[in-house]
Formats: sequence, C-alpha cells, structure tokens
Amino acid sequence: MSDRIKKTALQAVMAHRWAITQDGLRTILSIANREGDVEALKAKLGEAMPDTRSVEMRGNVAVVPFAGPIFRYANLFTELSGATSLGMLTLDYQKALEDPSVKSILMVPDSPGGQVNGTNEFSDMVYRMNKIKPTLAYVGGTAASAAYWDISGCREIIVDDTACLGSIGVVATFQDDSKAREDRGIKSIEIVSSASPNKRPDLSSESGQALVRKELDALADVFIAKVAKHRGVSVEQVRSEFGQGGVFIGQHAVDAGLADRIGSYEEVIETMQKDFSGSTSVSFAVKQSTEIGGTTMDKELKELKEKTPKLYAAVLEIGHKAGHAEGITAGALAEQQRVKAVNAALIPGHEKLIATLAADGKTTGGEAALAVLGAENKLRDTAAAEIEEDAPAAPNAAEPGSETAEAKQEQENVAGLKAGMARVRA
Repeated sequence: MSDRIKKTALQAVMAHRWAITQDGLRTILSIANREGDVEALKAKLGEAMPDTRSVEMRGNVAVVPFAGPIFRYANLFTELSGATSLGMLTLDYQKALEDPSVKSILMVPDSPGGQVNGTNEFSDMVYRMNKIKPTLAYVGGTAASAAYWDISGCREIIVDDTACLGSIGVVATFQDDSKAREDRGIKSIEIVSSASPNKRPDLSSESGQALVRKELDALADVFIAKVAKHRGVSVEQVRSEFGQGGVFIGQHAVDAGLADRIGSYEEVIETMQKDFSGSTSVSFAVKQSTEIGGTTMDKELKELKEKTPKLYAAVLEIGHKAGHAEGITAGALAEQQRVKAVNAALIPGHEKLIATLAADGKTTGGEAALAVLGAENKLRDTAAAEIEEDAPAAPNAAEPGSETAEAKQEQENVAGLKAGMARVRA
C-alpha cells in the first residue's frame, strides 16, 4: 500500500467518532495502516474455518462466536434475525474439537439467552470436552441466562469491563387472547380427559399458575446445579450470590464468581496461542492413529469401546485427567496391560469371574489371581465335602471282612483329593 493510500485510509478513520470497543478500533486502525505483512494481517483478522458456519482461526485458536436469541434448531427466524441455532453451534464446536490444527477454543457469546431445550446438553458437552481440548469464553457484550449456561462449563470465563452476565433462571409466558377471539366471533371448546385435569391448567387461577411455576422451578434447579458444578461452587452459593435472576457488570461478575477475570479479546487470544501451543488434538483418540511400540492404538480403542464400554470409559477417564492425547494413549496401554494380566489368571471354569474383573477397570492381575484361586478353592472344598458325604461309611473294625475293595478305593480317592487341595492352598 502506498503512503498516499495509507494516509487517506487513516484520515477516513480519524474523521469519525466511534462507539466501538478498543479492540475493534485497533483492528480498524491495523487495516488502515496495514501493520506488518499480509500474512500477519490475515492472522490478526482471522480466517474462516472450512465447513463451519462462523468459526474463525486465529493462529492455533478456534474462535466460536454466537449471538442473538438461542434456539435449539435452525429455522426461518434464526436465519432472518441473526439468532443462534444450538444445532449449528454444536457442529461448529465439534469441528473445532476434531481439527488437529486447533490447540484451544474460545467461545464468544453475545446473547440474552434462549430456549432451555438443548442448552443443558450443550453445556455438558463443553464441560466434558474442555478437559480434552482447552475451551475458554470471552464476553465483551452479554452472556445472559441460557447463553451463560452454555459457557459455564468453560475452563475460564474472561470478561470486558462492560460485559453483562447472569440472569440465571427460567421463565414462561402465556397470552390470553380468548376475549379478542370471542369479539371476532371465535369460540373454542376443549375437552380434557377426566384423568388428566392438569393437562390444561387454568392459568388465570393461582392453582394453575402454581403448576407452571413448579415446572419452571424444576428446570431452574437443573440450571443452578449445572452452573454450580461447572463453576466449582455450591448450589447454595449460586442461589444466594449469583444474582437470583439479576445480572452483573464486568468486575462485579468476577467478584460474585460468575467470571474469572477482566481482560481484552486480543489479550485472551494472544495468551491462548502461547499457553496452549503444545496441546494436542485427541479427536477422542479413536479418529487419529497413534502408534506406540508398533501397535495402532485407534483400532484397539475402537474395539475396546464396542466390546467393553466400561473399560473404554476408564481409559478416557485416565486420559481426561492427563488432559492430552498422550495421557489417553498412556491410559490405554496401562488398561490393556491390566486386562492382559487379569486374563492370564484364568482357571477353566471361572471365565465369567475373569470377564467381570477385566471389565471393572480397577482389578489388578495379582488381585484377579487371588480372587480366582479363592473361587477355585471354594469349588474344590464343596466338591470334596460332597464326595466325602456320599462315600460309604468306613467298615467296622470289629467285623473282619466287611471292608470291600470298592469302599477302599473310594476312601483312597477322598484322601487323594484332600491332599491335592492342600497342595493347591500351599
């Protein structure tokens, strides 16, 4: 860009008054001034991630924005009004999780909230997957109600001084248009089954409103419990200190516990690019091939997931605690070695016991051997007792000739069995 064009662009920026965030104005100035080379400028502005609706890449950070009212599914309203579809948001987040070039994810909401339907599932997904790939949230505008619920599972919530957070609670609205309909000559008659009086409560009555409030309270309990779990605080603290449906601005949100710190958008991205540059994308350790010692782990983990889900869950838990792909791989190897040791303790006749011990995710090979030996001893003790009980009585020494060859052989068998059991116990 020539100096003349650069000067003209800067003059155009300087000639206006802006109601814009500091970061936004800096971006505009960067464009006007063309700071750095083209590649640096592209990194500053971000590039769209392929096959996503709105995700952009800032270096190794995937920025996932969502704005406006939140609906579970995309519809004409979301398309026309710029609202957010949880279905599309989930797909964008999933894409960022699976992309190996993405080392961390930044959720950027600017939403007053939306439908409860689907919000809990998405929030739980963020909370779980954040343990695999770091997911943070930056709020420069509003993250209220369902939008705050969505980001509550993030590893950290950073906010601008003017950000608005909270509005934890659930509402329902109803419109009584019966009078207007009657004025137009429209009269509705509805008959409800006698066994279902609460199917159509009279919302103009206290009892009818109480029924609806009971439903809303149940949903709010879930909302509050999940926020408490995700933020690592008690339910009582959320109920008493998180605004009781009100909102907090900036530092007040941090002080109340709804957010972690004050920061700027660019500072957060810069920090994430540095802090999480060594993180690796696991793609749940099944979609990527990780070879260790000549063994392809993704195939074995897939088989583990299909055949023994509990075992697979134990492997993932080990990996989640480590927080990276190497941890999951190490967990997989450790679990495979444990299962192999447990299977090695098999004594014919105890296959079911071995299968149970192998699938519990915790029994060691030594513990399995002791358990199987104990079960085998119990079986042999039982068998010996039954044989001894069924054996003919010892001949009376006072009656010469009464001892038969068959009885002698039976007695020898019992003695041999007991001697064998003693050697096994030894």
